[in-house]
Amino acid sequence: MKKLSNLITIVMIAITMLQCKKSDATNTATDNSAKTSQKHSEEKENHKHDEKDDLKYVSKEIKVTGDVVTPLTLTVDSLKKMKVVELNDFKIVCQTGLTKDSVESTKGVLLTDILEKAKIA
Repeated sequence: MKKLSNLITIVMIAITMLQCKKSDATNTATDNSAKTSQKHSEEKENHKHDEKDDLKYVSKEIKVTGDVVTPLTLTVDSLKKMKVVELNDFKIVCQTGLTKDSVESTKGVLLTDILEKAKIA
């Protein structure tokens, strides 16, 4: 169980660090925002795609492998069968302690439930 707690802590730290880096990158990018936004506007006008293109980037399954007793391959259907939890007022906090973003409401399967099913060795 201690390994599970450590893994969850590491995942949460990684997520918050990515959010911090994302916001830092946007802060440094504001210097060239006028040129960049004009360029992006032109690219959007010239960029054409359909729903089939979008589906290329959709994950069809999630694999849980490594130091686990039961490696898992989860599909959307198998995730739908698991317990879904609703989180309200979810704050994304940077490693510095600053709140970088917040989510009013979201639903999903908890990572702890997936890891318990895989049984970390």
